[in-house]
Amino acid sequence: MTNNFKRSKSLLMMGIFCISIIAAMSIPTSAQEFALIRGEQNISLGYNASDIEENFKPTSVYNIKLDLTYFFTATFPDLLEGLLGSRQVATIDLSVEAQQDWFKCSITPNTVNAKIQKDPNPIIGSKPIIRVTLDERAPARTQGNIKVTMKCRSVRAFGALLSEREIQADVPFTPAYLPIISVVPETTFDETSPGALAKIPIDLLNQGNAITIVEIKIKNIPSGWAVSVPSQIQLGSSLIEGNPEATVTLTVQPPYSFGYHDETESVQLEFTPYYYAEQTGENVKGRTITETINIKNRGFSIVGIEVAIIVLVIILIIVAAIYEIRKRMKKE
Repeated sequence: MTNNFKRSKSLLMMGIFCISIIAAMSIPTSAQEFALIRGEQNISLGYNASDIEENFKPTSVYNIKLDLTYFFTATFPDLLEGLLGSRQVATIDLSVEAQQDWFKCSITPNTVNAKIQKDPNPIIGSKPIIRVTLDERAPARTQGNIKVTMKCRSVRAFGALLSEREIQADVPFTPAYLPIISVVPETTFDETSPGALAKIPIDLLNQGNAITIVEIKIKNIPSGWAVSVPSQIQLGSSLIEGNPEATVTLTVQPPYSFGYHDETESVQLEFTPYYYAEQTGENVKGRTITETINIKNRGFSIVGIEVAIIVLVIILIIVAAIYEIRKRMKKE
């Protein structure tokens, strides 16, 4: 029974094969789509998750390896595979297109081959690699998309045909946060007098790719001096929204102590950028910038003498009043 079935199947395939040869010879070559047996080509696209797990840093280059799997579907898949699979290979042309204007991409190789099989099978040879280059305009924590176009060339032989087919798929990735700020004091040296205020404007600029919080710390305060500055400020991003510029004011007040003063003290400030939506974790903190501002306290202060003069005046008034009272009492 089994042998008879196999024999019948072989005879059927041989018959179709012969008919296909005769049909292929008798059909004009202009009838490109004629075929007794047809199939549809398919490609599934995958990629290494590890290649896109790390956020892509702007101005950097990254590689994404693709996993392509080829197969076809047909009414008579065994017969189609027998007619085409042993004699030809499927050729797939690859191209990529950046879906955003802040990155470029290319793919190598741009043509690959696969065995013509009804069951899914990987392509022949090395895996295609997408090369991605981001520029400094890539906005942080937004999704970038690479459109991959896979065009299967038609395959025909002996009246069997796998038609040309184009398949597209997206490969996503995420730009990393780029924490870059500039800190420019109006001056790094100022002069004031005892008890007076020195105010130094400091210009901040967010040059990164997301809204940024700048944390400001005072690292050293001279003994007896009063120093103040905002502890943090939010900067917008020219790539997303908001004003990337802001000005904070450092206020320094030396003590008002008795005597002549002519000393210079230093105040050190640290500016650290953070991603506005998250200040803990990886890739959310930038390099700390340190600025040193020197303040000269020059002048004479007479603290204490004013009090002594006032007390002396009061005493003189009291003495004068007592003297006047006694003088009047003697006259009476």
